[in-house]
Amino acid sequence: WQNLLNESTVHNAKLLALFSTLGLISMAAVYFDISSRQLKNRYRHEHGLALHMANHDALTNLANRRHFIRELERHINASTQPLCLIYVDLNYFKQANDQFGHHVGDEILRQFAQRLKNSVRNDDLVARMGGDEFCILIQGISDDSGARQKMAQIKEKIGGEMHIEDFHRAPSASLGYALYPKHGRGYEVLLQHADHSMYEAKRDRRGTAPNSPLNPNTDDAPTRH
Repeated sequence: WQNLLNESTVHNAKLLALFSTLGLISMAAVYFDISSRQLKNRYRHEHGLALHMANHDALTNLANRRHFIRELERHINASTQPLCLIYVDLNYFKQANDQFGHHVGDEILRQFAQRLKNSVRNDDLVARMGGDEFCILIQGISDDSGARQKMAQIKEKIGGEMHIEDFHRAPSASLGYALYPKHGRGYEVLLQHADHSMYEAKRDRRGTAPNSPLNPNTDDAPTRH
């Protein structure tokens, strides 16, 4: 040992140990940095996914009712612009769902939701309120004529046949609207007004195409589905 650990080899051994220790520390630091970044990115991804799932409908990927109401309240409290709510009900969806199956019904809802989203601006909020009912929040429309014109544009853009397995038919929808602040200053009053307006359109057949495959030919008085 005395021959191996002379003054020169002891000095070299110390340098080797120092550099080895520094190397290990550097490797550990790099590994920790990479691991922490991966964990942070994973946390951000999972947190964002959880928020998205909490605020969006799982079937259509539209905003859900809770998120829509929260955004509507936020706009009412913060926005100086007029607002328009357009309530949309897919006519006779239950019959199509029963006739062609729930998997076809789900695809009808998905495609109909996408058509609704494509019929408005990117800044407009489209939500599935539940079942076959949807609602759209649009800024900048302040009068009845503007709301009716927008509803006519939406009805035109959501038309056209859907081809889903044995289902080759065009949807029809009943639409109603409410204006802020004309028809109310609270979200509940606005939603009730828009829903009532939509129900009137359904009852009066204004929102129903006469030969729509989602609207079976019948002379019976229409009911809300």
